[in-house]
Amino acid sequence: MALVFPVSKKGSRMPVITDGWHLRSSGKFHYGIDAMYRRLANEPALNTPWSTKNYIAFPNTPILAAHAGKVTAAEYIGTGGRVRIVGGGLETAYMHLTNLAVKVGQVVAAGTVLGAMGENPKESGDPVHLHFELSKDGERVDPEPFLKDPIYLNRYIFGGSLIILLGVAIYLGYKIAYDKA
Repeated sequence: MALVFPVSKKGSRMPVITDGWHLRSSGKFHYGIDAMYRRLANEPALNTPWSTKNYIAFPNTPILAAHAGKVTAAEYIGTGGRVRIVGGGLETAYMHLTNLAVKVGQVVAAGTVLGAMGENPKESGDPVHLHFELSKDGERVDPEPFLKDPIYLNRYIFGGSLIILLGVAIYLGYKIAYDKA
């Protein structure tokens, strides 16, 4: 099962997971992932205690449905907009949204725009980001292994290409040396 990465790319920049599924130092468990973008050298660092200062977010970035299903929640709560989608044994939750683009009862396809990345109104100092959760057959699970992460794929495609090129170079080197002998 592969899910669409819920944060759309920004120009040629792909989103990345900035905080994963783990027990936090506060003792609370982080059930899901947070996503933003890697900060480029010419972009200002975030000035928040939460951030590692290596990431940046762009308010109003489209947030996408990770899978097809029915919208069971589309509301504003204490942490901003929240959307829930149920379908195919999966339930996904998207939090800290603004400009919700779907309504309860609406059927959506994977990749449908649900809203936009927005400010997190909590007093924690969290920067703009998407918090994304996944439940499979009613049990919360780490969503990261199921996400189609273009950066992850590009790393392996690029790395695999380098390995193939290296293999060809070694083969040709041995062939040339063998032919001379």
